Amino acid sequence: MSNLKLDKRTIQWLKAKRGFGNGANYSPWLTVRDVPSQGRAHRVHGHLTQRTHHLLSDLEFSTFLLLEWNPFVVDIREQFPLDVEETTAIAKELGIRHPEISGHTHVMSSDFLVDMQESAMGPIKKVAIQVKPLEALMDSRTLEKLRIEQRYWEKQDVTWKIVTERDLPPTYIKNLIFLHPAARLTEPMEVLIAMIPEIHAHLSRYQSTKLPDIGMMICSSSDPI
Repeated sequence: MSNLKLDKRTIQWLKAKRGFGNGANYSPWLTVRDVPSQGRAHRVHGHLTQRTHHLLSDLEFSTFLLLEWNPFVVDIREQFPLDVEETTAIAKELGIRHPEISGHTHVMSSDFLVDMQESAMGPIKKVAIQVKPLEALMDSRTLEKLRIEQRYWEKQDVTWKIVTERDLPPTYIKNLIFLHPAARLTEPMEVLIAMIPEIHAHLSRYQSTKLPDIGMMICSSSDPI
């Protein structure tokens, strides 16, 4: 890496092993504190990995929810760094200027690197994902950087995909946003089953009321513990 001009922060992150690990031990290359996000940034608990995920936009958040809901996904690593020496060589091979920031070589990253396993005894396959709004794909410089990333994963024999808002069904995403916190419920199953008649009664009485509001009504009418 002696021929690369890296800034102090990048060198510190490399020494701190950002971008290494799996599952709960993975450390993302970028966190919500490190870069200005386009849209709203999210720090979200991952039920699959049992750690906090750093998602830099609403599109990344929506993609993350779809990945967590996918039964074949066994690990999700967001903000995954690409080997800077390899991307520099690829950029030279393609005749594309490698990304830089203030004259320093920039470490590129994929928004997600996902491990997938379709059966308990089946092989684990990796899928790299870059999340972009459709309008960003109209920019020639963005397309150049995507070509570098695509070629990088081709050399790694890893499937690479671009996800845009067209791939994120809005109604499905809204449902997942509502259901995501429920995965952390700690009430015993017998307690939840005992509540079914009360929930049914409220739903029958307030048919035009949204489900979260029904839940609040039930909580407020319950006897304190």
